[in-house]
Amino acid sequence: MTDRTAEKTGCPRWFKIALIASLALNVIVVGLIAGHTMRSERSANGPGKQVDWIIRLVPEERREFTRAHFEPLKDVLAVQRMNRLEYLDQIVEAIRSEPFLPDRLSAALAMRRESSSKRREIVQDGLVELLGKFSAGEREMFADGIQDQVQKLKEARFEQARN
Repeated sequence: MTDRTAEKTGCPRWFKIALIASLALNVIVVGLIAGHTMRSERSANGPGKQVDWIIRLVPEERREFTRAHFEPLKDVLAVQRMNRLEYLDQIVEAIRSEPFLPDRLSAALAMRRESSSKRREIVQDGLVELLGKFSAGEREMFADGIQDQVQKLKEARFEQARN
């Protein structure tokens, strides 16, 4: 077979280019979806997500103000997050200890629960302070946003229960 014959029996050049472009696009889409999923899982709960949720619910023109309002709390929340991780280590150690000491495990669980509560309290206090700086109309818009989110949550849970 000559080079000339191989060229005639192969795929057209445009087809190869389209195939490569399609493959590249698929890789990009998969990467974006994987990145979004990992980011969503990482912040699936906790104050970081609560603050993001608050920011999405405030009126568009007040979002930068809201970000700035919660900015000083980031360090405090980070310390609380690190405490929770340390408490997880203590929980694991308590579970593995021989002899098993239920009081030790209960104490470690209680400290983690307290830390979680403290984080929520910090964010909630920040929200109360923030809403105190909003006008009645802005608070109304925020409340409408919460109401919409709650309704969507209820519908999703109802749908899950049906399936």
